[in-house]
Amino acid sequence: MSHVLVRALRPFTLAAILVIGVMSGSVPGKQTASAQVPPFSGDLPAEGVALLAVTAATSSADLAAALRVQGCGVRALVIYVDGSARLYTAGAPAFVNAGFPVTLPAGQLFLVRCEVILEGDFVLLDAVGDGSGGFAEQSDVRAASHAGYDRFVVEFEEDVIPTYAVEYVTDTQFTCGQGAPVTVAGNATLRLHLTNARIHNEAGEMTIPTRTLTPGLPAIKEAREICGFEGHVTWLLGLDEETPFRMFILQAPARIVIDIPTASPPAAGSGAAGVVWSGPACPVVQEGQNCPDRLADVTLTFGQGGSERGRVQTIGGRFTIDLPVGTYEVNLAPGSPVMPSMAAQTIVVPPNQRTWFEVRLDSGIR
Repeated sequence: MSHVLVRALRPFTLAAILVIGVMSGSVPGKQTASAQVPPFSGDLPAEGVALLAVTAATSSADLAAALRVQGCGVRALVIYVDGSARLYTAGAPAFVNAGFPVTLPAGQLFLVRCEVILEGDFVLLDAVGDGSGGFAEQSDVRAASHAGYDRFVVEFEEDVIPTYAVEYVTDTQFTCGQGAPVTVAGNATLRLHLTNARIHNEAGEMTIPTRTLTPGLPAIKEAREICGFEGHVTWLLGLDEETPFRMFILQAPARIVIDIPTASPPAAGSGAAGVVWSGPACPVVQEGQNCPDRLADVTLTFGQGGSERGRVQTIGGRFTIDLPVGTYEVNLAPGSPVMPSMAAQTIVVPPNQRTWFEVRLDSGIR
């Protein structure tokens, strides 16, 4: 287990982290009049890497918690001691972070890598989508525990998201090569099936650190890849119990993220959730060269009988909205730019569940 975790951590070089930090837009840390002063100074990135400073002696765990309160979903902290990098990985077992100081003194400079904190209800029972287009090569897989949920992440090269389908399965699952039956630890099985994806490069070398994770987390007991053949990749998640989940698509790097609650989720409401893609992204698409669609920020409206019943602004291409049960026509909001354009879509919202769907915009690029 330890060598798998170490390979998955991918320590950064100082130069690479600073380059990423410059490229990532930053926003001031979220503050409220009643909030305590955080034990660090500097601007946090909405997503990416930043160089900050400790302002009051604090433990590494408390620092990570304070960063999260300020809007940073901490993935890793890095400090340099006598020219040597020390890495702290949020959610990793204690032995992985054994080389990181328990307490950081005031004045200590540190690098933090943030992921977007996406709040939302755990109300999905399945999800399907066409992804960004192109052929996706999986580069990493990981699982970690966070406050209130366990997270499973599959990461891809070149910002390409493959076609995906997520659903609970109760029948016996089989490997796609030998057809051997497969079981995973836990009391429920969630299947992630990817199309136009692979876990090997053109030289036949495996591109992921492992095909099996046994993190023993509160909700995720095991993750096992059972198929990597002819453009199909399948992962099985062995869970403590069958429960509604939430799912996100992230880019830079491209990731499919599945969160499983570790506490009893609130009663599910009805509504919709999903992602918005815009493409083509390149003027000329050449054979053998990926040109994936991009996540787009727009305002969507949900109408019935010619009347608007709701609207939502996407953030990083993602959205979630509460809606009563019914059938809706989804469009771009009036006054949106002429391009990208959208063909109206019809969705059905069932009781106590969010309908997951993708919106495909035509960028007009030819």
